[in-house]
Amino acid sequence: MGRPRHRASTSSPERLARAKEFGAWETVNPRSNDPVGAIKDLTHGGADFTLDTSSQPEGRSAAVRSAKVWGTVAFVGGAQTTSRSTSARTCCASS
Repeated sequence: MGRPRHRASTSSPERLARAKEFGAWETVNPRSNDPVGAIKDLTHGGADFTLDTSSQPEGRSAAVRSAKVWGTVAFVGGAQTTSRSTSARTCCASS
């Protein structure tokens, strides 16, 4: 199976550069392009695992939408709540 390909998404140019230093294969700036679309393109349909550390509803939503069907999504930090529909459109849509 080989080494997993790590990707990083952040709006900070310094953090994107740092992610590359730590081994990210690709980086995505959510302010300059569509992060969900970019991640789906890079992963050929969705990531196996996504991790959101922003604690922001938009970031958490993007993490869920970037994961493949039956992928794993993790949220770290923050006391805010995020609600998400579990409809087929949200969880199982192909695009």
